[in-house]
Amino acid sequence: MQNIDDAFASNYICGVVEGFYGRPWTAEQRKHLFERLSKLGMNTYLYAPKDDIKHRAEWRILYTKEEIEILKDLITVATKNKVNFVYALSPGIDIMYSSPKEIKKIKEKLEQVREAGCNAFALLFDDIETSMQNLDKQHFASFATAQVSVTNEIYKGFKPVQFFFCPTEYCESRAVPQLNESEYLHTIGEKLHPDIQIMWTGPRVVSRILTVEHLERVSKVIRRNPLVWDNLHANDYDPKRVYLGPFYGRPVAIRKVTSGLLLNPNCKYETNFVPIQTLGDWNSSEIDGFTPQTSQSFSLSNPEPIENAVKLSNRYDPLQSLSAAAKLWHEEFGQTSGPSIPPIPRLDTAIDADDFALDRQRSASNDLDADCNGDTEIQLEEIIQAVVVPEMTEMNEAVNSLTADYAEPMEINSKEDVVSEPVIEDIESEQVIPVDYAPLCTLIDMFYLPFEHGERALQFYEEFTWLYENCAVMAGIHVGDGDLEKAQVEWLRHFDEFENIVRNVFLMFKRISNAPNKALVSEVIPYVWEAHGICATVFAIAKWLKNGGLKDSPDEQSHVWSSDFDDEPWSLQGGFVGDSIRMLCQGNQVNAFLNNKLLLPLTVTPYELRPFCRDDIKFLGELSRSSEVSNTELQSLRQSLIEDRYMHLYIELQFEHTFLAEEGFTPEEKKAICFAAGKQSGQKFFDFVEEYVTNLKQKYAGMGLQEEDVRNHLSFLTRSVLQKFYSNKIEISTELVNFQIKTIQDEINNWYPRVSDSILINYPSYVDLRFSMDAYDSMPMKRILHCISVTLTMTGKQYFISLLSFGNCF
Repeated sequence: MQNIDDAFASNYICGVVEGFYGRPWTAEQRKHLFERLSKLGMNTYLYAPKDDIKHRAEWRILYTKEEIEILKDLITVATKNKVNFVYALSPGIDIMYSSPKEIKKIKEKLEQVREAGCNAFALLFDDIETSMQNLDKQHFASFATAQVSVTNEIYKGFKPVQFFFCPTEYCESRAVPQLNESEYLHTIGEKLHPDIQIMWTGPRVVSRILTVEHLERVSKVIRRNPLVWDNLHANDYDPKRVYLGPFYGRPVAIRKVTSGLLLNPNCKYETNFVPIQTLGDWNSSEIDGFTPQTSQSFSLSNPEPIENAVKLSNRYDPLQSLSAAAKLWHEEFGQTSGPSIPPIPRLDTAIDADDFALDRQRSASNDLDADCNGDTEIQLEEIIQAVVVPEMTEMNEAVNSLTADYAEPMEINSKEDVVSEPVIEDIESEQVIPVDYAPLCTLIDMFYLPFEHGERALQFYEEFTWLYENCAVMAGIHVGDGDLEKAQVEWLRHFDEFENIVRNVFLMFKRISNAPNKALVSEVIPYVWEAHGICATVFAIAKWLKNGGLKDSPDEQSHVWSSDFDDEPWSLQGGFVGDSIRMLCQGNQVNAFLNNKLLLPLTVTPYELRPFCRDDIKFLGELSRSSEVSNTELQSLRQSLIEDRYMHLYIELQFEHTFLAEEGFTPEEKKAICFAAGKQSGQKFFDFVEEYVTNLKQKYAGMGLQEEDVRNHLSFLTRSVLQKFYSNKIEISTELVNFQIKTIQDEINNWYPRVSDSILINYPSYVDLRFSMDAYDSMPMKRILHCISVTLTMTGKQYFISLLSFGNCF
């Protein structure tokens, strides 16, 4: 039995509720949490994982011997750390309130848990239908009286140290018709046993602020101080977002009008270090120390004042607390181990991997190892996929976290290890150096809070918006009365500031990917990967503006990332990535295109996007080189054909939107991955091609090579593509390979597509894509398409056509 005396039980309730939808935490993570709560002076953990199968979906079913032993062990560890383990059951999804058998099921379940040592319980009736079954309507006057009847009977039968109740109307926005007039809440307040704590999330499900005035109004209705279930850092409504910022918007004074506060944090346990750490500071403070003036001096970008500041122990300043928590979290990245993580959601079984990914050829040295238990290492790519494309994985499938095998091994590796290692200048030292403080602060600022961004994220938005609004000077367009040259110097100064922010994000991606604490890396890497990708895209667009790509002076842009928005955060596309997309796509229809809705093969190898020009022709021509072609003359011909077919055409026709992706093994050694070019007027492209093809045929007709050699080379290109695409599943005949190639001139005639004028009327722009057959290059190619789509819309072109065939592949 939990050894919690009356004095402890009457203290202000403060701690964590594991109450989110999605993969529950592991037993190791929960034990780790109990130790943290104890060290921070917090006293309560509420077990309520929505998708733990016997908590909600199968609430009637008793635990097995193995499950109850694991639960007993958790309760024992919580008690040892002076943390009150509160066990919650959610029977509201299908309970028959008037059935004695149903009441008996609840009692049997709670009695089983009590025998495991727990003496604090909760019944949750949140997120359920508000209508009763017909038999219940005959027994109870209302939905509220039915819940009160069941809850009071359970409470009186167990007389626990603590008992929590979560109502169906658990926030002001869900009160019908409104808070003061809600018959449901008035009934709950009047008839529920006075010793039962009633949980409340605030004005909304996710409340931007909690005020004393609001909570006093709630207290009058429910006839007791509410127990706050705080969803400030919850991200289960959008797993692509995560909130790493401080406990904020809740004055210390609300403790006088509440019985407690439990934080329902991010789904991924390791991302909650700062939220829980700062909650502990809030809980131990007596008054607020936060003012707009003090917040300036204690920003993450200027942590020096923290070193010399004398922090009054009874004051809570969220930014000062954040700075201290960030430094402690920084140390966590350098640890060599952490608690095991939940199993990674796998691909939907209905998806055939061959439909979207081609086998990647890797050297034998890149084969996956096994850990000491013989388990296969977890791939960082799998972890990232589960977050960035959650629709493709079984995110909300009910699972059982109270089993011995509910955890992943902590040997986490990347499919890209051999490829990505050269990116690090000193891989030996890199593996033992913890994450730098500055990149970590960048991560926190970019994934801050549901209604606010951190300082570096704001700088990112503001600098890019300034660059965009003032980019006309880089196209040589004189705006205003000032000197054009001075205006360009000022623009370049802002560009340098913006580049520094982006480079810090790239450094963050590099450092965190190689941090020793693999459990922690596995939980944060999806968000770091997303930040890297969107920053690479925006940075490439900024470079395009720098090159004078936009000839017009844009209108002043809305600051979509900053507002007094006080609705539920899921009602807008938000978060750092979401707001970055909104910033790029104001007033156009490209927004949806920039979101990850298709499962693509991913890579953790860093890459960079940039515009390309005439000087890059030879660099991009290297994509044509193949180890399968031994003849030097044919290799040279192959490169010449690629350059003539693509790059020279782009340059001569002055394609306005040309971008490439490159891997940077070292600052001196770079490798092209893929490229694409967009022409604002597709009609001009197709008109120009006719003359260009004539010139090419004359050029190759005059070459000294034997025609048969060239024909063999062209056939090889076709065969190579087909074999890789079909993975040898079909027999490629000579007729299929040759495609009735008769002469070099005939082949060149087929190089470029033909599009009818009617299509060009609706899709006036043309985009040409060129990529290798390496499936893991698909994401960089997609990012390039994002760059071209956005820059086209900046020029007023929202629709383009792109034709794909085997010929687009190298």
